This record gives sequence, C-alpha cells and structure tokens, in this order.
Amino acid sequence: MILDIRTLIFILGITHVLQFAVFLQQYAANRRVRATGWWLLWSSAELAASACLFLLWRSAELLAPGVNPDMFAPTALNIAVYLDAIVAGLAWTFGLVLLANQRLGAEAGEAIKELELVFDTCPDSVAISRMKDGLIERVSSGLTAITGYAREEVKGKTVGDINLWVNPEERGRFVAELQERGAVADFEACFRRKDGSQLTGLVSAGLITLKDEPYIITVMRDISGRKLDEAERAELKEKLLQSQKMETVGRLAGGVAHDFNNLLTAINGNAGFLLKELPGKGHMRAEVEDILAAAARAAKLTGQLLAFSRKQILKPRVIDLNASVGGVVKMLRRLIGENVRIETRMPERACPVRVDPGQMDQVLINLAVNARDAMPDGGTFTLETRLVTPDERFSRSHPNLPPGQLVCLLVRDTGCGFTTEAREHLFEPFFTTKQLGKGTGMGLSTVLGIVKQSGGEIELESPRAGGTTFRIYFPYIEAPIQAIEDKDKAADTPSRGTETILLAEDEESLRRLGERMLRLNGYTVISAADGESALAAAERNGRPVDLLLTDVMMPGMSGRELAREMARRGLASRTLYMSGYTDDAIAEHGVLQPGIAFIYKPFTVDALALKLREVLDGPADRAEA
Repeated sequence: MILDIRTLIFILGITHVLQFAVFLQQYAANRRVRATGWWLLWSSAELAASACLFLLWRSAELLAPGVNPDMFAPTALNIAVYLDAIVAGLAWTFGLVLLANQRLGAEAGEAIKELELVFDTCPDSVAISRMKDGLIERVSSGLTAITGYAREEVKGKTVGDINLWVNPEERGRFVAELQERGAVADFEACFRRKDGSQLTGLVSAGLITLKDEPYIITVMRDISGRKLDEAERAELKEKLLQSQKMETVGRLAGGVAHDFNNLLTAINGNAGFLLKELPGKGHMRAEVEDILAAAARAAKLTGQLLAFSRKQILKPRVIDLNASVGGVVKMLRRLIGENVRIETRMPERACPVRVDPGQMDQVLINLAVNARDAMPDGGTFTLETRLVTPDERFSRSHPNLPPGQLVCLLVRDTGCGFTTEAREHLFEPFFTTKQLGKGTGMGLSTVLGIVKQSGGEIELESPRAGGTTFRIYFPYIEAPIQAIEDKDKAADTPSRGTETILLAEDEESLRRLGERMLRLNGYTVISAADGESALAAAERNGRPVDLLLTDVMMPGMSGRELAREMARRGLASRTLYMSGYTDDAIAEHGVLQPGIAFIYKPFTVDALALKLREVLDGPADRAEA
C-alpha cells in the first residue's frame, strides 16, 4: 500500500516538474506566461492530491505499526517524494504570482492605452526626447497640426535638425532655465513651421526618467491666434485714441477757423472797399493789395483747417476714380518735376466712388507734393486703383467702412519715408518734417479730413528701409457715373438788384460791412443783431422781404430756426446762409441739405453779389417750406 502511495506521489511530482519546466522556458523566452483559470484549478488539485498522499505516507507508521523503517530512508524514491511536495508547492505559488502579474499587466495595458489616447488626441504638441543627445523618440499628432511636420519626419531628430526655433537666443534661455530648475512653464517663443511661416508658441517642459535614462517631455501650445487678437485689440485701441485725439484737434481747428473767417471777412471787405476808393497807382494801393493777398493766404489756411475738421462744404458726385486719377496726372507731372517718374496702374473695370471731384483732386495734389519733397534726388511716384473685398479682420479694424466691396487708392513713393515719431503726428495740423518755411504742415491733415468727410479711411505704411505708401479706401458705389458739372457761372452775370434783404448777423463789424456790401449793389437793407430782432424788424416792414441773409450760428435763435420761423409766418421766401464753417443744422457730413443756399466766410463783394442773384433768381426755399 505504501509503495502504491509513493508511486502516485512520484508520478504527480514528475507532472509538476514538467509543468514547472515548461513555464520557466516560456518565461525565459519572452518574460510573459499566461496563467489561465483551468491551469490554476489543475495545479490546485495536484497540490491537494500530493499533500494528501504525502500526509498519508508520513502517517503510515501510525496507521500500520511495525512497518519497515527503510521506507523513510533517504532513498531515491523517498527523496523524489519529498521533492514532489516541494515542486507542487512551488508550481502552485508560481501560478498565483503569474495570475497576479497578469492582472496587473492587464490593468497597466489599459492605463497605457488611455495615456496613448490622451497623448495622440491632445491638441498641443507633446514630444519626448532624450536628455543626453536631444533626439526625439515620440511626438503627438498635435505637432503635425501645429507645425506641419509628420511624426516620421521628426522622430530620431533634434529640434535643431528641423530648425524649429526661430530665435536661437530664445532657445538658449529655455534650455538654461530647464537645466537650472528642472522644469519650465509657459515660456513664450517664436517657432518656424514646415512651410517657413512663423507662429508664437507657449512651451512647458520637465525632466522625467524612462528606462533608467533622463528624458525631456515638452508641451507646446500655439497661441498665434491669441497674440493676433491681442495685437488687433491694441491696434484698435490705438486707432480709437488717435481718432479721439484728432477729433478733439478737429473741433479746436474748426472753432479757430470760424473765428478767423469772421475776422478775414472784415479784413477782406474793408480792404476791398478801400481799394476801390484809391487811385489806380500809388504806394497805398500796393499796400492794400498786400493786405488782400495776405488775407487770401490766411483764408486758404483756414480752408485747410476746415477740411481737417470736416466742416467744409462738399459737392459729392458718383465718379470713376480711374478717370479722376487719369485726369490729374498731366498736372501732377508739371507739379513734381521731371526727375520723378509717375506710374499709374488701374483696372479696366470702373471704380465708382461718391466724392467731391474737386476735393479728390486736392487729395492727389497734396500727396504728390508730399512725395516730391521726399524725393529731392528723383524717384518713382505710383498711383494705383483697385477693387478689394475686405476680410473679417480688416472689417473689424475699420468699423467706419460699410461692409462689402471697397475701392482702394494706393499712392506710393520711393522717398526717405517717415520716422516712428513722425508717423504718430503726421496727420496733425501744422506738423511738418520739412525745413522752416518749406511747408505749412497742413497737406496731410487736409487729406485726412477730406477722406474722412467723404466716408473713407486712410492707412499709412512707411518702413525703415524708406518709401511711403498711403492706402485710401472708399465704399464701392452701385450707381451710374455722374458727369462733372461746369465750374462757376460766367463772371459777367448781372449781380446788382433792387430787392429788400434782411441781414441777421451778431458780429457788429460784419453786420456793418454786410450792409455796405448790399447797398453798394443796389439792395434795400434791413439789419438785425439776432434772431428775435430780425423777426421783429421783418414784422415792422409791413411786407415780406425778398431774401433773408443770416449767419448760421447766433446767440439765442440760430439762423436755421430764424429761417423756419420767417417762412412759417410768411415773412421771407428765400434764405441765404453764411458762416465760417458748416453746421449740422444745414449740412450732413459736409453735404448741404436739399434746398439750402450757403456762402462761405470770408467772401468778397463780388462773390456775395453773384450768390445773391443766384438765390433771388432761383426757386423759393424748399428746405424751409
């Protein structure tokens, strides 16, 4: 019986040895052995059977007294029985270890898959590179999206091999900080894409240990869009501040121009009367003529101030900008000289815009003069028109332009350009980069005022390398091109009259001058210092006056309110407004309201006489009806 028990134990031991050998061979081959549930069940059964047989064998002396003691001697069979028990225990223990290892491996595999999913779906660029030589071993798909490089193009290379950093100094600071601190957070730098374009990236990096080696894990986020938004907001803020500053200066300039025009009206008028009373020759006549010439220059200057402050009268028409540019080129050739070559580039398609033709010519002349002075040794002056469709960013930075197609006038010279400091003040009145006596500083401010008053926008580009480019944008007008009217009527138009005119002017010197001008041309004059006095004088007259000549801006009742009240009472059927600059009461964006007649101060006796006949011989007021 004992022999049979030992034989069974021996057979089970051989089975355990074979099983254990197979597992050891598999583990040595690939470090992985799959422990299934059936294998553990079989091993457990074998272990239990071996244990029972071993205990039964060991207790044989108790169960069968007098058994031969040699059965426990250290014979080969007995040693095999002992080894069987040991091998059975080892096999079972090894199985449990393999099962636990398998479960841990499965959990680790799932975790690795999750990490790989996060790694590959991360929108940022993630790279793992060796510390010792910088070779990239693994990158995320975010690198392709950000830089355009495929994974295969960067694996086994360094960032220096693909020329990723734009500025080597930035890379040097980044590496130094990483070596010093062991980590870098939110390092902003400029990087180069595969196509050569640049981007702004935010880089974070840290040191890790993989396979007992130091590695660097780097995460880069593309913040170019954010930087662009920040730059755009800064640009808009700067434009707003500049616009507010120019608006303030414009209001000041308009007020100054108004007061100066009143003074110039008195100077011009009285000097004109004095000139008529002087003999044909003599030093006094020459001196009066000098006064009139100086007053004319001053009037031109105040006119430029009005243009800058957008308070001048415009007569806009739908014109083809190509034709306007082409028509002024011949005059510009004489203006800028033979050493400057003029080039024009215009599309075959018309470029319709709504502007005052005369003011558009003034814009071109002022820019041409500016270019001429910037090219004393000669150069190229380019005039170009084009149709443009603005993108979203352009529209956001130019909110005053309507949506849709635009007409762009590009004016470029190859001159010396402007410094950064000069560009900040370039459009301000009386600012000039020219030598003393070489310019008034009103040319570009006049251009700005005309463009703005015409509903356009102007941009300046003047790089350090030299040259200046102005880009002027106007809304594209879907309307037929209008013919440009003839200039003024012939000078021999009858200018005298016998009608009764009510003059309303709060400035006493101008009121006396106006009375004298009107009487000189044969008119009967009733004068008043304000609106209320004018109404009372008209009522006392007993019959309607033929025309009301009134200043626009007066204390109390304005000129427009006076005209409406007189029309309502039937005291006047025609009105001629006069002012040093336009007011919103009679004009919208510099364009006179329909039916409004207006004369600018300062004016001469002849100019007033012609305008009076134009209004008196025309239809009755429609604006005040």
